[in-house]
Amino acid sequence: MTRLKKEVEKMSDAREQMLALLEKDEAIKELLQVTIQGVLEAEMEEALGAGAGVSARAAGGATAAATIRAIW
Repeated sequence: MTRLKKEVEKMSDAREQMLALLEKDEAIKELLQVTIQGVLEAEMEEALGAGAGVSARAAGGATAAATIRAIW
């Protein structure tokens, strides 16, 4: 078996384990959903803020802080 094939199999196994965990553990599932939603909202706010003349760095910093607060 080649080294690449072994690495692909390892990644596949890890992916399957992660998916199984997400399906079983509602807390992790909810945390992941909140995190992804927060990141998507931050990206959207940054894009809209940049279009309105707000610096992307300022918009990104504010939304990152809000995302962190939402997760915790």
